[in-house]
Amino acid sequence: MVGEIPIPLRFHFDFVTDAGEIVLSSERRRSIRDRYELTVPTLKDGRKLDWRVAAAMAVALDALQAR
Repeated sequence: MVGEIPIPLRFHFDFVTDAGEIVLSSERRRSIRDRYELTVPTLKDGRKLDWRVAAAMAVALDALQAR
């Protein structure tokens, strides 16, 4: 926020394993209201991050951005 005028910014976060595989990707889209796109891909070994953990991380990221 500059002065009292909010500036819409795009935020993109990737959470990766030690091997570099993306576990969770979160991107804030431009819109009047906050809108997030979460991607939880399946890893090479067939596992996938629990959707509840992904949702909790999205809430935490939003809180860190002081929204």
